[in-house]
Amino acid sequence: MRSYLVAVVDGAHARFFTLAAAEFSDQGQSGPHLTEHSGLNNADKPIATKGASNNLIGRKHHGNRHEKTTQDTEITRRFANKVVQHIGAVVQNTASQHLILVAEPHILGNLRESVPNHVPSAMTTSELAKDLCRLNAHELHKYLISKQMLPSPKRSVK
Repeated sequence: MRSYLVAVVDGAHARFFTLAAAEFSDQGQSGPHLTEHSGLNNADKPIATKGASNNLIGRKHHGNRHEKTTQDTEITRRFANKVVQHIGAVVQNTASQHLILVAEPHILGNLRESVPNHVPSAMTTSELAKDLCRLNAHELHKYLISKQMLPSPKRSVK
């Protein structure tokens, strides 16, 4: 069986899953099951808050919108680089043969640029431009099966 590494990334978090074979699951299925391997947090990403900041209610704030966009782009690029370095380390430890990148579209572009430098050339890569970071391992596995990106678990024969 091919081994898979799944990286699910949004702007603030990255989660890494591997496809591991198990004899039986609690649903009476045998076969490969997606399990969470590790995760990263983007320490540079500011936490979103509700309401006005600095009590500027009723006052107009004239900020440099271009500067903020450039700063956000740089933060995203740095986080994507950390994610790809982590993928390289996981690949060395797990000997995965296939990488599946699931990320928001703007992050996926940054990941796509750096992946060839950190994974073996024999490793195949698939991409899905979607934010699925909030799904648990079982929900993510079901979703990726529906998109035909992962094999489905084999049913146990009784």
